[in-house]
Formats: sequence, structure tokens, C-alpha cells
Amino acid sequence: MHNLYGQAMAQASREGLLRHRPGRRPFVVTRAGYAGIQRHAIVWTGDTSSHWEHLRESVPMLLNLSLSGVAFCGGDVGGFLGNATPELFVRWLQLAAFTPFFRNHSNLGTRDQEPWAFGPEVEAIARETLRLRYQLIPFLYGLVREAAETGDPVMRPLLWHHANDPAAVACSSQFLLGRDLLVAPVLEPGCNGRSVHLPPDVWYDFWTGERFVGGGPILARTPMDRIPVFVRAGALVPLAPVRHSTQEPAGDTIALHLWPGPEGSLVWYEDDGISLDHVAGGFHRRLITQERRGRTTRVGFSAPEGTFPSRIRTWRLVFWHTPATARVRIDGILQPPARTQDGPDGLLVVDVPHRAGAFEVRVVGGTA
Repeated sequence: MHNLYGQAMAQASREGLLRHRPGRRPFVVTRAGYAGIQRHAIVWTGDTSSHWEHLRESVPMLLNLSLSGVAFCGGDVGGFLGNATPELFVRWLQLAAFTPFFRNHSNLGTRDQEPWAFGPEVEAIARETLRLRYQLIPFLYGLVREAAETGDPVMRPLLWHHANDPAAVACSSQFLLGRDLLVAPVLEPGCNGRSVHLPPDVWYDFWTGERFVGGGPILARTPMDRIPVFVRAGALVPLAPVRHSTQEPAGDTIALHLWPGPEGSLVWYEDDGISLDHVAGGFHRRLITQERRGRTTRVGFSAPEGTFPSRIRTWRLVFWHTPATARVRIDGILQPPARTQDGPDGLLVVDVPHRAGAFEVRVVGGTA
């Protein structure tokens, strides 16, 4: 009955908001509920303490919530009870930037937990972490759309896609964000490196582009300003322009990072983020695919579905491990020489104007 009471509170809150603001999406947060709570509210993990043990436990806790149908979940960055150390705060923030619900929250009478309260070094690391979170919002939004339609969680245990890999099944200190991002947070103090299990596949370091063949553990460096993140071969990862708030304009250019692999896909999704119009078709959705055959890469954009006009005006395609000398064609028309941007060797950047219908981009001369 205790859990059902919390469930009824969340349900009543949602129904009251819908009655008060018809046509607007309610936003209800709860830590109490019962089976089906995801229909009414998002869930956070309650009053965690500022201890490394609670940071470690938050990963399997969020994965269990995700497997239970609660796709939109998260915890209190830094811990709610007690006083976080600067290192604990940084590592918790870095983990939480890749979880569906992301907030910093602490109890009255505890140490201040604003990023600047820990000094300039922590503030600088927090600033870059928050910027990355805002860049990942389109990627996360697409995963939340997928969760709403299919039930697939946003934050997934490795076993979700690698059930035949015993080490992946046993792993509770890493997780997948969708299918293609693998996150291995730092969960111990004073760590300069940690063991990361890469399931069978080819993986790339998200930060450097270094290539790894999975199927076992690797030792990943963990400086204070970075946690290990890997991208599956063939993945398409959209990154939005940096901004300081979701109230700011989202920008009209999306950097779509394409990682070498035989094939990959991304369902690009947009709606107004506020109303319930998406239920009646007020969305913009299109399938983007990548196929690499030998030294040729084909990126295909399907015709969009839905009535919502896309905000995107430019697709900035970022091809990893592709020389700048590669030839680029858009719908068969040869383009001027593409440009490179700061980053590792073999990073090719192509700006493609948004088009209302289907179109394709071919790059010839890339890495096989």
C-alpha cells in the first residue's frame, strides 16, 4: 500500500497538470511508485549519500530501473546527504551527464555543491561536462522517443545487446547509452585508469578516435577531466551546438559524427518538446543510414515523416578515419574539396544543406 500511495500521488499530479494546462506535457518527478510508474512520472533514486559506495551502487540501481520499464531515471549528483569531496563530485557529474535524468541536488546544511564551490579546476571540468550534456540532448531525445514507442531503455546494461558474452552479462559498472555508446564511469577514488570490458565488436575511443577490437578487457586512462566512453563501429552520433540552457535557441546545425563500420543507422527525431502534438503526427522523423564498402561510404537520408518542420538547416557530417583528400558527392554531384577541423588525423568534415526529401552523400577514398 505504501508504494501504491506514491503511485497515486504521481498519477494525481499528472492528471491535475493535464487538466490545468491541456495540451502541454506534464513533468512529474517521484522517488516512490509501483509497477507502471513510468506512465505518470520520472524516477530519481532518492536520498543518496556523498560516499563512493553510493556512487558505485547508482549504476546497477539505474540499470535495474531501466530494465523495469522506468526509462527516464537518474540520481542526485554528488549525493544528497553528507559532504561531497571535489573528486567525488567530478566523477558523479561525469557519470550523470550520460544518464537520462541529470541534476545536482543536496540537502540543507551540507556543503555547497555548485560547481564553483569546489574551486577553479573543478569548475572548469564541470563546465566542459555540462557543455557535452547539452550537445548530447538530440541523441538522448531520440532515445527517449524510442523508449516511449518500444520500451527499450535509454540506459542499458551490456547484456541488452550482448547476451552471449558472459563478461558483459556479469558487468554492472558500465552501461550502454542506446546501442552505440559505451560508458565506463570512474567509481573509485584516486584512479588514473580502470579496466573496461569491450563486448565483441569494433569500438572507438569517443575522445581520441583510437580503434579497439572488443571481446575482452582493456586498460583505459582516467584523468580527472575525462571518463572512458567508446563508440561502436558504424555508429552515427549527433551533437548539437553548445548552449547554456534549453531555453536558448537550439541552433540549426547538427554535427553528425560517423564512425567507420560496415553499417549503422540513426532515427533522427524532432518535435516542439512542449505540446502533445506529436501524438497526432506533429513530429519530424527520418532514418539516416551509413554503409561502408571498401573505400566508399554512403550516407542516406530518408524522406521525413510527420508534419513538424525541422529546425535543422545544415548537417555537418564528421567522418572519422577518412582523409581530407576523399571525394564527396551529394546526390551524385561532385562537391568542392571538403575541409578538416581540429582533431586527429583522418577527420573529414562536410557541410550538407538540409533537404526536405530523401538524399544521399557518398565519400570515395576513405579508410576501408
